[in-house]
Amino acid sequence: MLKKTSKMKKSINLFKKAEFDSAKYVKDFYLDYGKAYISAKVKSINEIVSSFSIKDYEWINPDFAQYIEINAHYIPDVYRIVLEICGKFTDEEKDIITETIKDYAGLRLGDAQKRLKANTFKSLGLLIFGIVSSIIFVLLSSFNIADSIVEIISIIAWFAIWEFFGLVVFDRAELKEEKINAAQLATCQIIFNEED
Repeated sequence: MLKKTSKMKKSINLFKKAEFDSAKYVKDFYLDYGKAYISAKVKSINEIVSSFSIKDYEWINPDFAQYIEINAHYIPDVYRIVLEICGKFTDEEKDIITETIKDYAGLRLGDAQKRLKANTFKSLGLLIFGIVSSIIFVLLSSFNIADSIVEIISIIAWFAIWEFFGLVVFDRAELKEEKINAAQLATCQIIFNEED
């Protein structure tokens, strides 16, 4: 085992005390007039729209998608996002860029909605299964049925109800947060700023 020197202890104490005011950073870096701005300097449409796309079936460049998602992650969900694209584009290119970003963000929102809906069906199924198993357990307990069968039914009921609470309490809250974040990005305003 590595013996801690006084220098190591000082470093560890420094790390324990280290703090970062992320709220101030978000306020200074993103917020302006009650909206959150994500600015992206772009030289060509291919930095936003994948070069593999064909006309009228454009798909977002994964690097650009990752850039806006990482930036959006730090923005509190109480702010509307304005995506500012800095660069010179024709009107047709602006329409393509706007449509591509909106389609991508809309699909992310759709995925979040599907996961939330699946969570609802799965949790309801487990709840119903748990209640039915509990009723069977109570009925079998009142009759002279083998203890091993009653024990198995009680384990099944307990497991179903435990999983139901896990899905509702933990997973559902996370899925709702994902949906809100996806909706925040799907409803973003896209503006263009022509820089020289």
